Amino acid sequence: MAISKKDTIFEVSIIVNKIHTIMAKIYNVPGIMKKCFLLTVFVSAVVLSYSQTMNQEPINENQGSSIATLNQTEKMNWKRRYQILVEAGYQYQIFGKNTSRVKFNLAQSYYFNSYTAAGAGVGMRYYYDADLFLFPIFIHFRARMLEASIAPYFSMGMGVSTVSNKGLLPMGLCLNPELGFLYTIKEDLELYFTVGFELQNLHFIETEYDYGIGSKTVNLDAFSVSIGVAF
Repeated sequence: MAISKKDTIFEVSIIVNKIHTIMAKIYNVPGIMKKCFLLTVFVSAVVLSYSQTMNQEPINENQGSSIATLNQTEKMNWKRRYQILVEAGYQYQIFGKNTSRVKFNLAQSYYFNSYTAAGAGVGMRYYYDADLFLFPIFIHFRARMLEASIAPYFSMGMGVSTVSNKGLLPMGLCLNPELGFLYTIKEDLELYFTVGFELQNLHFIETEYDYGIGSKTVNLDAFSVSIGVAF
């Protein structure tokens, strides 16, 4: 069945509206969160450029063409691969009370080469003092600085979160940049340790007898320590 021009324009307009909504949310977040977002985007771009440069390998002209092509193909197949990530950690409050929490993430990522990967996942944050569960849905970027068994490691996740308790709107932006080390146990098994911070903003709905219903935005920022396995 052919797709009409009118349907195409309608679908494009929906995508544009969604992008506009996301950009509006980013524009309305606090200044510190904007600065951290821009900083992590800049770091990600630098790491990606560095990784692409490091990934370029010299070609030995003395190798037989068929053997060289086979070895390069096998190596490239290993570099470009899917991984499942399981991550757990603890996040300690920066400001406010009752914002320390336990962290758990489950994600899938795709390695574009030996150094960089990207993907998406879901998570859980349990605020034990407030007995609150928060569930982030995020995209993430991961990079290792060296092609070695132990290498410096950088990751950055960004997404939205939903909460389990009544009285809260269903979404809040989150940003989670981290630095650490990655240990390659074997080709398809990696262990990593990271430290960083998580910026999380949520919208509270408040009911007042004299003034009706109002809302406010709160920041649940925290330092983060995590350990994870990728396979």
